[in-house]
Amino acid sequence: MMCRFYQETRMPVESRPRINRMDDRARQWLERGGIDAVILTSPMHVYYFTGYYLWLDEFFREYMVTPGASAERLPTYAVAASNAETALIVGGGTASNAAGLALDHVVGYGSGQRDSDPTGLESIQRDTSTDAPFQCVTAEAATAVDGLVTALREMGLADATIGLEVDDLAPAQRAAIEAALPDAKLKDCSNVLRMLRMVKHPDEIDRMRQAAAIAERAAGEVWTLAKPGVDIQDVIAAFGSRVGVAGATFEHFCYTTGGYGLATEPHCVIDKTEVMMVDWGCILEHYYSDTGCTLMMQEPQGRAADYYQGVRLAVQEGGAAFKPGVKASDVRQAMDDSLNRTGNPIQLPHGHGLGLVVRDYPIIMPDNGLRITDDCIDLASDVPIEKDMVINLECGIVQPGYGGWHCEHSFLVTDRGSELLTPQARDEPIIP
Repeated sequence: MMCRFYQETRMPVESRPRINRMDDRARQWLERGGIDAVILTSPMHVYYFTGYYLWLDEFFREYMVTPGASAERLPTYAVAASNAETALIVGGGTASNAAGLALDHVVGYGSGQRDSDPTGLESIQRDTSTDAPFQCVTAEAATAVDGLVTALREMGLADATIGLEVDDLAPAQRAAIEAALPDAKLKDCSNVLRMLRMVKHPDEIDRMRQAAAIAERAAGEVWTLAKPGVDIQDVIAAFGSRVGVAGATFEHFCYTTGGYGLATEPHCVIDKTEVMMVDWGCILEHYYSDTGCTLMMQEPQGRAADYYQGVRLAVQEGGAAFKPGVKASDVRQAMDDSLNRTGNPIQLPHGHGLGLVVRDYPIIMPDNGLRITDDCIDLASDVPIEKDMVINLECGIVQPGYGGWHCEHSFLVTDRGSELLTPQARDEPIIP
């Protein structure tokens, strides 16, 4: 009865918007690296270019289905060409997860045997016309590498110069790909992909705004619980619950007690003298939020007040330094200058990009002279700031035996400067 009800009432799969990350800026990076397309090997970049995501891809290893095999992750690949043509190479048993995606090629591999005689199944035979979105495989192959070769041939790229994401690729898989594509020139493009993701598209910014707003609202609702005598884990659990109700996924909530460094797991009963650095975030549709503040049990006085205003102003003045074209180190210098001006110690004011990972390029630190390199690019690690980057700035002071002071904001770089990704009240520490 339940199966019949489901068959009679289920709706067609809604088409998901086509993700086009191969815009002019992306093509410029490919041209700079001398490549015609990129082969994506990490779940994150497969998702970034195609919209395909399966939770298993993050952790499923060969030995989990073949005892004695390696700990290499079972592969899912994607190809993104400079003309915006896309291909997905995925295990045949999970290819239906691509239903609704606007992809040019979907190659399923390793589908296994099918029973050619369905006799005895007549009572549950389906109207397969409604299954069309789930029948999205355009070609089949024995292995993932065979599927990749099939896709590249269909795209006319089997003898092209192609970027290969190497950082997340097992050596054996890399060797197999290289052997299967003797006519192609493969170049490590791992850092090109990081450069691509530094600047966010409008849909990414929208999701990140929503994620930041959810995390900020959830935290605001639980501060009243953070009283002396309360276990901080009860506050963390309440935060996670509110994040979930809002449709996001809990990602982190860390704290310091007594200025002894960050913790997430220990039970800690809040003391009446507590000066607690807190940092929290969530994930919404794969995009991270990250922020932080100072939680105190009483009004700050003397040096305690100076410390907080010092970290707050450092973040504020760092944010004011954001402009397209300035270097990452210039922003860090603005934070250092602010701390020096207020007479506060410089412990680790810094910043980082935000998006599909919680810490990414650009990294806001002093120029260290290192280079960001792969087979396609070689550039200074002190990268210039660009419009539509989303960057967190954070500043903290810890004094063991006393407490930890912290302030963190998420900024969106604009044409002329920056703006907060979402309103984040940080003028004063949080006092429940």
